[in-house]
Order: sequence, then C-alpha cells, then structure tokens
Amino acid sequence: MRERLIVALDYSDMDSALALVDQLGEAVEFYKVGMQLYYSVGNTVIEELAKRNKKIFLDLKLYDIPNTVAGAIQSLANPNIHFLTIHGLGGLAMMKAVVAAKEKYELTHLNILAVTVLTSIDEEESKRLDWPGQVSDYALTLASLSKDAGVNGIICSPEEITRIKEKCGKDFYVVTPGIRPAGADVGDQSRIATPAKAMKAGSDYLVVGRPITQAKNPKEAAIQIVEEMSRR
Repeated sequence: MRERLIVALDYSDMDSALALVDQLGEAVEFYKVGMQLYYSVGNTVIEELAKRNKKIFLDLKLYDIPNTVAGAIQSLANPNIHFLTIHGLGGLAMMKAVVAAKEKYELTHLNILAVTVLTSIDEEESKRLDWPGQVSDYALTLASLSKDAGVNGIICSPEEITRIKEKCGKDFYVVTPGIRPAGADVGDQSRIATPAKAMKAGSDYLVVGRPITQAKNPKEAAIQIVEEMSRR
C-alpha cells in the first residue's frame, strides 16, 4: 500500500524538499513535484529524487494549444518522471496531441494524467464559471473525454472516483488529491475524503501534502496514512 501514497513536495526551495524526503526515508517512495518547486529549481529536483530511487509525479497541469503542449512533452522527456499532468479542459485535440508526442518520442515510462476539476472548486464556484450540472458530472465528462484521447488516467476529487472507475474502467488510473485524515485541517480544499474512504471508492493513488509536510512528525503521519489506506 505504501507505493500508492504520493507525498506533495509543496516547497519553493530544494533544501526543504530534500530534507523532508530524507526524513521520510523508506516510509514514502513516490513524490509529487508541482509548479512551486519545479519553477524554482527545475530538473535538479528530479535528478535528486531519482538518486534516492524515488518515483516522481511532475504536476505542471500543462494547458495550451495542442502544438505547444506537444512540444512541452518533448522538453520534459525525462526517464525518471512516472506521472505528468495536463488539463482536461485543454480539449480532445490537445490531449490527443500529447498522446501522439509521447508515442513519437517513445516515452513508454511516462503516464499522462488529465486534471478534471480542481478539488478547491465547489458547487458555488462552478456556478460562477457557468458550468452545466453538478461538479461531479463535469468531472465525469472530462474523464470520459480523456479516456477517448488515450491518456493513461485522470486526477479527480474523492467524490468522483467511483463513477469514473465505472465509466472508464479499472485500468484507467485515478489519482486523488484532497485527502485529509480524520480530524485534519481542511484548508482550501472543498471536495475531500479520508484515505480509507478514497481507497474504498477505488482510487489507485492518493496525493497528500499538508497533513504530512506540516505534521509535527511527518514520518509518523505518513505511516499512519498508509495504515489508514489499508483499512478500506
């Protein structure tokens, strides 16, 4: 179960990020590098994590015209990156261009994940955006479109896991942020669940940040979350 926990390295400097990785040691083997850290230190953090034999999820949420995003895939062709995110809102043509680029450059190690709806967006915010129906319906539509485009999986909140798995199949990765252990601070997240609930719903991987990185004992927090994941 440990390999299905992804810890978000939400830092802006290398020293803080690697200090946490070294503190967590063998308790965690999969890490998410987002915009904040990657834009600060670039591929150096990818190389350092690879030296420590860690799996890497590069969460840049690429979103642009098809040709531009396909070019970015070529630039990010690092054999140490296991997951890479694009935005499902980029549309079918953009996602197909990414899949074509992945095949062209023979990036067999790389799994492309499409972001559906950010976990910070609730029903009230979706109305401001004039989205049709419920947030969960919109996420399901984007997941289905992503599947048709040929990407490897999606990012969605805990609330959409079961419906997306039923629609897209068990081999289509569902990676889930918005994970909060019982009693943890919700922060800026709106659509959340406990680790056990998310795993029971069918998630393949859970992304956890602040409940571990801001814990008094991050390693113990990570171990407890893995234990809770096993209680599904």
